[in-house]
Amino acid sequence: LQEIDLARDVLKSDTCSMSIPELDLEVGFGALSGRFTTVEGLLVATRDQLKEQGDFFLVGDSRSEAENDRMKNFLDNFEQILLLRKKVHLILDDPTGNSYIQSLNAPMDDNRLRKEFYDRTNEQNDELGLNDMKTENYSQLETINECE
Repeated sequence: LQEIDLARDVLKSDTCSMSIPELDLEVGFGALSGRFTTVEGLLVATRDQLKEQGDFFLVGDSRSEAENDRMKNFLDNFEQILLLRKKVHLILDDPTGNSYIQSLNAPMDDNRLRKEFYDRTNEQNDELGLNDMKTENYSQLETINECE
């Protein structure tokens, strides 16, 4: 990431997961909810949630010194990203295609962004509730008239 990348607008839908491979970090689609922010705002929200969740789940006697050190090192590495001292790849994966990162060269290609289209997996369809939808004879169903 470069400074200009931190200022890019981001629209992250509720169905979008985020990962930073260099930190071995994966944030599921429900964790940060949908939001319109910047790359920096998304990273700060992620860091803050990790701090909050880490303190909540790993407190008191249940948190070892090694776990404290690991979390501190992880958050220190995360801070290095925000200070632009650590280069990383930010991956947004939205199986519904409803998320967006601002291109700085629109309508031309932005060589700092990569967009991939793919077919959803059966597991993704299941998470979205699409496997349970009944679509057989859908066009033959009668119209339901609502009472006024």
